[in-house]
Amino acid sequence: EKAADMVKRKSQPSSNTAAVPDPAKSYGDAAKNCAQQAAQDAMNRDPDAFDVYINNDFHAYGCAEVAENLLNQVHAKCAADDYKQAFQVLEGFTKWCEKDQTFTTMDDGERCNALIKLLLSAWVHVARTGHAHIKDFVNFRFVLGKTVKLGKQLQDGDTVSNGPAALQALLDGAEVQTSDQKSSPDYYAFNTLFSDYVKLYGKSGKIGGDAFDLTKQDLEELRQQGSDEDEDEDGEGGGMAEMMLATFNQELSAQGRPLMTLDDVHGIIMRSLMAGGDDDDEDEEGEEGEEEDSEEGEEGEGDEEEEEEAEDSKEEGAAPAASKKARK
Repeated sequence: EKAADMVKRKSQPSSNTAAVPDPAKSYGDAAKNCAQQAAQDAMNRDPDAFDVYINNDFHAYGCAEVAENLLNQVHAKCAADDYKQAFQVLEGFTKWCEKDQTFTTMDDGERCNALIKLLLSAWVHVARTGHAHIKDFVNFRFVLGKTVKLGKQLQDGDTVSNGPAALQALLDGAEVQTSDQKSSPDYYAFNTLFSDYVKLYGKSGKIGGDAFDLTKQDLEELRQQGSDEDEDEDGEGGGMAEMMLATFNQELSAQGRPLMTLDDVHGIIMRSLMAGGDDDDEDEEGEEGEEEDSEEGEEGEGDEEEEEEAEDSKEEGAAPAASKKARK
């Protein structure tokens, strides 16, 4: 009898067996790996993770660098007509971005909006131009649905791009009017937008890179710089940012224009670092008088399915989540 009972128990399915995710309603393995790598790359650009302080926007610009690296991959895959891999990279981008939207908190609102528009134009381009190559992905509709929702969340009520509407129309089998005007949110030309973005924000004709990767930096030197900056703020020295602030405000005051704050100067330094600006770059003069008003958006909704949440907690536990906007 005991032997019979044991056989019966073994033949019955265990109640502890984890449910297998429906492939049509979950992210693919390649996308999960991409998202996990992006989360690690973002962590590598988080000063808090290394116990160093650089400035308030360092992590945001570092995550923008991660986003640009992903878009570089998409652009290269599209140029090679490899829309399947382009789709998988964008799929991973969407999965990562659902959890971490730190790049949207950068203090350069125009750059943030340009990056969001570039991302959504990449999705529209791949979904339309590469449709014949990617329509057979079993999770195609699931991923596009997630991206429509994410696109709306990233824009935080603004109309930066009509990309979500274009993707939804594709899901619905409807036609979408496409404008040829670059100023229009209906402008979806990914290759052109990519070139424009590189011209505005790239360094030596490139975007992305590893300038913000702290695993490639001298952390002790950064900690010392942070310590020196603290001393400067206490009045025991004159840091570079403080000297720049004094110079800028002297000129602005002479022109009768509003004065800048130390945070404004830090923002200029960050944008210069991100764009690779030289010390003698004449563009600084145009940046001196910029004033920017901040507006914070509410944290976007995230109704991840329970099965995905369980997986995400294992795969992306290291990724810091941030979705509050600081765009101007």
